[in-house]
Amino acid sequence: MRQLGNAVYGDNQKNEGDTTTLRVTVGIVTNDAADDAMIYEMTKSFFAGVAEMRDSAPWLAAVTPEGAVADINMPLHPGALRALEEMGVTIPDVARG
Repeated sequence: MRQLGNAVYGDNQKNEGDTTTLRVTVGIVTNDAADDAMIYEMTKSFFAGVAEMRDSAPWLAAVTPEGAVADINMPLHPGALRALEEMGVTIPDVARG
């Protein structure tokens, strides 16, 4: 695999210092045609599952309802918006569409 990477990208495959990347731990995307009730239930179920799994998957500590909207730059689906509001999350204006 490394040779393929070198063939495509050259020899600059190693970061020598800090690197800026996207701050995305987990992302779920849909479109506005998805059913509101389905997205509402999926959002609630997703975060309930995350909470249940935190002991066995420590990286999930970084996956929170608040983190889901921390750096958002697009509107939330209405079903997700409702679920997150019910969880007490402060929703940025940009996420309200």
